[in-house]
Amino acid sequence: MSVKAKDVAEAALKLICHVNDMGAVDRNKESRYYGVAPAYLTLLQYELAEFEGAPQPLPISELLQDIGLSDETALKVMPAGLAMYFALIDRDAELYNHFSQSYYGTLIPEIKAAEVALQECYIHPYDPMLR
Repeated sequence: MSVKAKDVAEAALKLICHVNDMGAVDRNKESRYYGVAPAYLTLLQYELAEFEGAPQPLPISELLQDIGLSDETALKVMPAGLAMYFALIDRDAELYNHFSQSYYGTLIPEIKAAEVALQECYIHPYDPMLR
């Protein structure tokens, strides 16, 4: 399953309680968040790719684009990071601090980095660097 940028943006809006009476996000009412979401998602994606040990993904230019990270990271970590940026737009310091602590303090340290094959190397006893 590939996660779309729109899915992450909707999850972030739900985290900051920008939903209607039915519990759904109203795209027309929340258009200002959808407009800036690709830029913030690109920043988050670059930051999280380093923690995952993944190659640098492509920038996100539209909400229908796939996220270039693992599905677990995209669905679990990125919404909290995006909610943090949305709280900045709202100038809500309390929400920003909450999601910042959640993102940087709890969720990022839980990211599992990709395994890297180790290469064993032994130094030759007559190596001139050992003198």
